[in-house]
Amino acid sequence: MSRIISFLLLISIFISTIVVISFCHWLIVWVAIEVGTFSVIPILFLSNTARSVEASLKYFLVNVISAIILLMGSINILCTSGDWGMGLNSFSISGTSVIVIALLIKLGVAPFHLWFPEVIQGVGFLQGFLLSTWQKISPLYIMFVVNAEIKSEMLLIVGVSSVLISGWGGLNQTQTRKILSFSSIGFMGWLIVSLYYSPSLCLILFILYIPVSGVLFFLFYYLNLLSLAGIYKVGYFSWFVFFVICGTISLGGLPPFGGFLIKFLPIYIISVNGGYLTLGLLIFGTLLSLFYYLRLTFNLGLLLFPVSVGFLVNYRSSNSIPLSLSIFSGWFLSISLFSLLLLGVFWVFV
Repeated sequence: MSRIISFLLLISIFISTIVVISFCHWLIVWVAIEVGTFSVIPILFLSNTARSVEASLKYFLVNVISAIILLMGSINILCTSGDWGMGLNSFSISGTSVIVIALLIKLGVAPFHLWFPEVIQGVGFLQGFLLSTWQKISPLYIMFVVNAEIKSEMLLIVGVSSVLISGWGGLNQTQTRKILSFSSIGFMGWLIVSLYYSPSLCLILFILYIPVSGVLFFLFYYLNLLSLAGIYKVGYFSWFVFFVICGTISLGGLPPFGGFLIKFLPIYIISVNGGYLTLGLLIFGTLLSLFYYLRLTFNLGLLLFPVSVGFLVNYRSSNSIPLSLSIFSGWFLSISLFSLLLLGVFWVFV
């Protein structure tokens, strides 16, 4: 695929998201979402392998089903209110429930999460980052609009289930892309619970998640680290390994990095609102996911990863780190520490 076509597809994805955010018309929003979906599919099989084509087909089928359900819910609202608008008093219980189901499928959260790890495993790291971040903006925005009109405890059940499934599902995974996919499912669980208690907090968490997850996606892409068994490629402990370890710890939600805010802010808001049972289940699921984050960190921190006796491993790696990658990783760490400083100011003065 030529660079011009790839650039046009990325522009189409960007414009479709802007249209979803800008318009309050169900039919236009539905068309924009599907344009973004069909634009991202050619990008998924850029590697032109059987696995990427299979993942693209799965992504296509899942989004076709969710698109049909979303259109059915929109038509239900049209029949009830007589208008395609997304304004006040234009929602119905039945139509909104159908729309929420379609959005949950697109977000890849429990109980509609089974397709997401398989798709992420089949595509490259950069495509996985695109599916884990930008492609979720449109359904999240619609969920934000729906939640503002009709708040349902179903969001709490979905969010808690996603965090628990993320913790259990990632325990036995050795593929880094599947670990990142289950991490994304768990984050979406925190995001949906935060949407129920504080919609504005949902936006803050999503903005924080993009650089935190982006660092690991890009570093794993540069290293071509497909599984834990390939960690021996890293070789001697270097600044590159240090950045990967910091990114993993941040994604696990440990201080003093920016990922800590993704866990701390919802915990604070939920405890203030008295949702202690929900908070306990969320923390339990997060501790499960923290195990495989720490396992990855431990393996990266070893001087030499355990391999068979007959396998020769260089003690010191001769690979140099690109200056741009070092600057990007250093920028990430600076932002993380600055976020912790903002947290301290928030804690003292608020």
